[in-house]
Amino acid sequence: MLSQQKQELEIKQIPDVINWKENQTNFESARLNLFDSVGRRQGYLWNWVYTAAEVTSLHYKTKQENESIEDFTNVAKLSSVMWNVTIDDIADEIDIKSAKRLLSFVNNPEKNISKLSKREFNYMSFSESIFAKNMDMLAKLPGFRYYQRILEDEYKNLKSCYNLSLKFRTGSEKISLSNSVNILSYGMQMIINGVMDLMKLDYILDIEKYEKLREILFYGQRMGRIGNSVTTYDHEIMVGDFSSEVVCLAITLKLISYEELITNPKKSIQIIKKTNLENILLEYWMCYKNKILILADDFPELDIKKYTKGLTFLRQLHLQSRGKK
Repeated sequence: MLSQQKQELEIKQIPDVINWKENQTNFESARLNLFDSVGRRQGYLWNWVYTAAEVTSLHYKTKQENESIEDFTNVAKLSSVMWNVTIDDIADEIDIKSAKRLLSFVNNPEKNISKLSKREFNYMSFSESIFAKNMDMLAKLPGFRYYQRILEDEYKNLKSCYNLSLKFRTGSEKISLSNSVNILSYGMQMIINGVMDLMKLDYILDIEKYEKLREILFYGQRMGRIGNSVTTYDHEIMVGDFSSEVVCLAITLKLISYEELITNPKKSIQIIKKTNLENILLEYWMCYKNKILILADDFPELDIKKYTKGLTFLRQLHLQSRGKK
């Protein structure tokens, strides 16, 4: 089993580059209005996310970086995660009928929002507003124009993640490790964060080099998902969210079934805890790290080794956060 870190890691405070507290207050109000509870979506989570975004940032070795732009970009990542969470919570927590209706609106914003209930309308209005603010922030970055189209495509991938998560929850799609690796990993939005980091400079990578860098970001995203999955799957099972990679692996290996998750979630958790699934996923984590280091030499201008150190720190942050987010 993955052990808890002995040394408590520092969770950083969010810099006041925008009125973040207002965003947080509005989020809590919107969530409370629709879900009747703020739950774990409180101060610790957002400070944790900011810390994670900062330590896994891409940094140039050969180009001068501006510290204020660094802070601004990391808060933009945090703002994007807040939007991400509003959609994640729809897919995983709200009743199935409402989840289908709201995700349909997310997938097709041209639909008439007035058909939603007042509580749903207010929630989706907040979700749309935080996304619009986020795009306004990113538009101020020097390299935004180079990567805007790429960013839009990556947000489409993120939406596909939550559509699949809901299908897992309803049983309309077979839970599999393949889907977890190729689709659900987008929920970590680490490719999106990497694209935002590229926007920090008035500079563009050629398309072939970007595709190689995206491979690195994908491996980093996989590492982030593994760390998240092994520390949250028990809570997620209890609320009917079966999108964790631990669950996908357990079902793929036929250790548990979808029916057992529904009828006896506590027993399913007990079965998983008696296995070495966490260590299997940790071995995957190491493989992804090695893949990144192999590709590092293709990017002399980027500090890829610092990026992998940040991913190691992120894994430790996940372990430290068990039961807190």
